Amino acid sequence: MIDLRSPNDMLDHYVERYDHLLPAPSAQLLQRMDYMRISSQLLTYIASQGI
Repeated sequence: MIDLRSPNDMLDHYVERYDHLLPAPSAQLLQRMDYMRISSQLLTYIASQGI
């Protein structure tokens, strides 16, 4: 079992070890991830502008 509160280097180790077992992300998942990234950037920009 992986403790998600573990340090990043520990989690990175699991990613490197088991990443090949995961299926490739679907087009829909990639689109959602891109949307979340853009939303995060937009919110950061808005906060920095004091809007």
